[in-house]
Amino acid sequence: MSEYRNIKAVNQSRLKKLLIHPKLYITEEEQKQKSYFTYGQLVEDVLVMEDEDLQDKYIICNVEIPTDKVKEVIEALYASRGTGDFDNIEPDLVEGIRMEIGYQTKWKSETVYNKLKTLGSEYLNFIASAGDKIIISQEDFEKAQFSCNTIEKNPNLAKYLSKDNLFKHVITFKNKGFKCKGELDIVHYNHDEKTVRVVDIKTTSQFLSFKTSILRYRYDFQLAFYTMALMTEVPPGYQVIPPQLLVIDSNGFFDPEIYTIPANFDSFEINGRTYLGISDAFERLTYHTTYDEWNYSMDYIEGGYVNEFEV
Repeated sequence: MSEYRNIKAVNQSRLKKLLIHPKLYITEEEQKQKSYFTYGQLVEDVLVMEDEDLQDKYIICNVEIPTDKVKEVIEALYASRGTGDFDNIEPDLVEGIRMEIGYQTKWKSETVYNKLKTLGSEYLNFIASAGDKIIISQEDFEKAQFSCNTIEKNPNLAKYLSKDNLFKHVITFKNKGFKCKGELDIVHYNHDEKTVRVVDIKTTSQFLSFKTSILRYRYDFQLAFYTMALMTEVPPGYQVIPPQLLVIDSNGFFDPEIYTIPANFDSFEINGRTYLGISDAFERLTYHTTYDEWNYSMDYIEGGYVNEFEV
């Protein structure tokens, strides 16, 4: 993951920002590796990573994890001071951070300081001992393992975990003169049919309504970008087929399901709404790079600096 982040290139997440406004693209900095836990990422990693790599990335917390607000304050204090000893943190810093986060804002400063020290000292010490590893609970790790076991035991899904596949596969390629990069969760090979496709893993708490999320979050754009990347290194004699989403219920109630998504590189229309594609994004990227104009969109400039509203 760190190696991927260090590659200076256009990725799908940043490119999507350009479809909203160029200023979002130019100011969008790729997030640094987060030190806090995200359950969806854990499920994805448990599914495709080797045990040794999991142990290098995650650590199971062996002390009581505080409630969300206290946890947020403690993590912010560690990020600011880098110490695992609560007594080494200035009360003024504690006061400033707890007010910024909104933890018990009506309490007296001394009361809050003592409360945070009682509730968060052990967790603060554990954060310091964890280093760069992501802290997770035993419960969440077991939940993630359960979801992954469900896939491994399902004959229709186990093929996605075949050792013939590639996992967390990084591809760099060029398109329209721009260096691009993508990290593909799964590259699935069917050697009998000579096909290869991108499979992206999504974990959701809204499993039954996931279909509505595909266009809302432009997962179709993401998959089209990854498919474009895959097409640059497809083995001879193999055909790239439409990408898929492997969707996992974060609550563990519903079995995982597969969605096949067309790889639309161009714009398309659904229910009267036009969705811009990869080709549109690169057209805009070329335009804004050529003219070094990031304050206004290409459409706004070419429209004479006027937005037209049609009823």
